This record gives sequence, C-alpha cells and structure tokens, in this order.
Amino acid sequence: MSNEYNYHEALQSVERTFAILELLAKNSQGLYLTEISEESGLSSSTVHRLLRSLISLGYVLNRKENSGRYKLSYKIHELGTKYLAGQTFIRAAFPFLEKLSSSTFRTVSLCVPEMFDVISVARTGNWREKAMVDLPAFRVPMYACSAGIAILSTYDNDRIKKLWDLSKITPFTPCTIKTLEHLYLRVETTREKGYDVSQDEYQMGISNVAAVIVPRGRAAIGAIQYIYPSSESQTSALKNCQALVETAKALTELYSDSL
Repeated sequence: MSNEYNYHEALQSVERTFAILELLAKNSQGLYLTEISEESGLSSSTVHRLLRSLISLGYVLNRKENSGRYKLSYKIHELGTKYLAGQTFIRAAFPFLEKLSSSTFRTVSLCVPEMFDVISVARTGNWREKAMVDLPAFRVPMYACSAGIAILSTYDNDRIKKLWDLSKITPFTPCTIKTLEHLYLRVETTREKGYDVSQDEYQMGISNVAAVIVPRGRAAIGAIQYIYPSSESQTSALKNCQALVETAKALTELYSDSL
C-alpha cells in the first residue's frame, strides 16, 4: 500500500512540475509565483516547492533583474538541442531545406508527426520578411496545417477517424477544419495533387504549402512545408510548389537509402 501511495505521489509531482515548465514556456518574459499558482491551479506552497527544485537543477531562473519573475533558463533549449543533434536524418535533411529556402526565398520547415500533432524540428528561411515575423507554433494539430494534412494523406480513413475521435478539435480561426467529413475531403485532394495548401487555418494572415516524406514500404516520417503571407496571391505562392514536391521526394530517397 505504501509503495503504491509513493508511486502516485511521485507521478503527481512529475505532472505538476511539467505543468509549470509548459506554463513558463508559454510566457517567455516570466511569471510571478502568484500568477503560476493561479494559472496552474496549484497552491502557492506547492508551486514554490517545485520551483525551488527546478532552480536547483538549473531549468528555471529567478533573478532580481527580472523583477522577481520566474522564467525558463536556456538549459531547456540545450536539452532539446542535444536530442535533435542526435537525429541523423534531421541533420542530413537540413542542407535540402536550406537549398529550397534560398531558391524560393521562403521560410521552410521539416515537420514530424506525433499522435495527432506535427512538430517543426528544423527551420530555415527569410526571417526578414514581415509576414514571417510571427511564425506558427512549433507544435500544431495535424488538421490545422498543410504539413499535418500531407502526412494524414498517407493514412487510411479508419486511422484518421481514430485520431480525430481521440483529439480535442479546436477552431483556431474561422478557416480551421471543424468536421471529420471536411478533413476527409482535404486528405483526398492532397492524395490526388501530391501536396496540400492551408490558408489561415491555424493563424490568420499565414498560409502554408506542404508535401509528405514517405519512404518505400513505411509510414510517413514527416513533411516539408513553406509558409507565405495570406495576402499573396495563390498563383504566386504556388510557383514554388514543384520545387517543394521535388525536395520531399529527394528526402524520401535520402531516408530510404539510409535504411
């Protein structure tokens, strides 16, 4: 009984710690202890105890020059960077992304699937472009961006339905896909065209185009996408689509050859 209690107590502590980390990650300027307590729903004493542990481990900072706010340290970034550095395909893919970006003057991302989300694991591009300043999040639901739709186009409808049913569908904008039937139609169009175009579906003013990376005899491992301002005509935005599809094919071959 004691061991079971200790296990649940430890699990609860880990869950609360990660809740605080995720909260601080969304507030780069830092938060006061009372704000963390209010937003997390945890008592001030619990938050203070967990923050002390995170500070001692080097993952959270609390300095006078930050007006007493708690904020993440760069050790979190270091943790993620070390993990990505060990992913050989991501390292090998980066020159392909840079080549596509430099030839199209677009911001290009390599995205990988995780459950019903896609995560941007590598990105390069024209950061000076005004429309690119406010970039989409690093983690986005599959139904809300072209990279996700491109990956879903390699799944059968039963698998898509299971993921849809397990997920909380959030209408980020008036353009977000809101029904499973709409998603099926988009996926089918993507299968026919070989790429997907998403307009204002996750963030108003930002659109994207993506093509899937799917090695022979395997599930999709990801997709590459470029973003463009929604104010740009689709005719202009899709001029780079063929180069995108060819880069996705090149990355598919690169991955297949490495197996």
